[in-house]
Amino acid sequence: MQSSINMANRLLRNYFYLISVSFFLFFVSCKINKPITNKIVNSTISNSRTTTWLGFGYNQHPIDRDSAGGDVEVWDSSHWNLMIERVSYIKPSLVRISLYRSWFNPSGIVGDYNWNSPKMLSFYKVLDYYKSKNIPVMTGLWQSTLDGNDNTPFYTTEGENSFQKLQVDLFQQLFSVKGYTNIKWYTPTNEPKGMGMDFQEWSMMMKNTYNGFSTAKLPLNVFCGADSWEEWTSSAASLNNKELSGFDHHYYLNSGFNQVIDGSLEQQFEKEVTIVNNIDHSNKPVFLSEAGFSCSSDGTVDYWYKLNPVPEINPTTTKYALLAFDYGIQVARSGESGALAWSLDGFDYGKDPGMWNVAGNNGGIKLRPWYYSWSLLCHYFPSGGIIYPINFKSPSIRGVALEQKIQDKSHWTFAFVNWGDMEVKTKVSVPFFMGGDFSKISLSAFSSGDGVQLSLPKENINIASLSDGFLLNVPPSGGILITSMDNLPISKF
Repeated sequence: MQSSINMANRLLRNYFYLISVSFFLFFVSCKINKPITNKIVNSTISNSRTTTWLGFGYNQHPIDRDSAGGDVEVWDSSHWNLMIERVSYIKPSLVRISLYRSWFNPSGIVGDYNWNSPKMLSFYKVLDYYKSKNIPVMTGLWQSTLDGNDNTPFYTTEGENSFQKLQVDLFQQLFSVKGYTNIKWYTPTNEPKGMGMDFQEWSMMMKNTYNGFSTAKLPLNVFCGADSWEEWTSSAASLNNKELSGFDHHYYLNSGFNQVIDGSLEQQFEKEVTIVNNIDHSNKPVFLSEAGFSCSSDGTVDYWYKLNPVPEINPTTTKYALLAFDYGIQVARSGESGALAWSLDGFDYGKDPGMWNVAGNNGGIKLRPWYYSWSLLCHYFPSGGIIYPINFKSPSIRGVALEQKIQDKSHWTFAFVNWGDMEVKTKVSVPFFMGGDFSKISLSAFSSGDGVQLSLPKENINIASLSDGFLLNVPPSGGILITSMDNLPISKF
């Protein structure tokens, strides 16, 4: 019996590492920099999440914009080069790219297409870049009709002159003709719930689309839905689990910022993932195809600059950056498979939720603080990693770790957020792993980027032994990220 127990222990060590992380928290005054309490809080890392990790990315409008926020059919070379430089550093794991029917079917007649219109050429240019970098993309029509109304009989039509045929023709053009085999996810239309539709209409359309792809011998493992929110995600798992390979949903902070700060956002996401998994037992990814760090219902996230007064927390502020950072941490901790931020560099119709404004307004091309926090998550929490929540007793402190296996070694990234007004000193240990060189990056009111450099300042540190542990300080109202990914992976004992 004892030998069996020893064997079981060795197996657990080899496959799951029995990773535990001990945290000793000393609350330190940010003014006098000395401990104010001797209380020690111990915690351990949770079991790894079992869902497929898709990583972090963003939504992107693939057309250049002018100073009024309107579409410019051909990319300005300076705008293009700037965008490429920045996304090359961000290294997203997934990008959602918008597509409008008018770009290739302005007549509205199914079968009468202009696949090489100026806007389609700009769309292809963006897709070409991501294909060249082996970055998966998600796309689909923003709406099914030219006037942007999905709540019409056309939505559920089949056969000739139908929405079903329009989608088959579109995907054949993108996948088979243009060769965009990096289209990982396809969702037929954007936010059908927001169109005032009945879920049954969307469900029928999704089945029609699947059948059309099947007849045309197109890939059947690319569909996700319902690209909405609330009960639509679980309804998609119930009624369309055959057609869908993943479940995507949208979430903005319409209930206020405190749902991030107090950690209730994570609980909400975890509950939704659990509900979906209890319906569909195949462990398909559940992910956020639009993640917003402000309110969408009152226009704050897109048109904050038009409000009077301008909201105290908006995409140009450091607190917005910390909200984005913590939002991402809670996504990973919750069992969601990833999140795509809204959005890269603004959007159409003058929307300005971006990491910068490609049209040149509201600070223009200067990088906003949340670029730095979100790019950290994109860069150092890549797809395919193993996620481990890191728990604290205080609701104002959270952490998460990612392990990226490289043969018999591993890269490790640790991210922490602290909403308290005191610095937190934390000791972290990962049994069974040796030491190595790490980068340490802090995010706070004193370190939120200069708007020009692509990254926050990095401190190079050497950790003698992960197993023995290392100390780090999480700044008040700030965050910190420590990663080995800029250096060599870490060996096991």
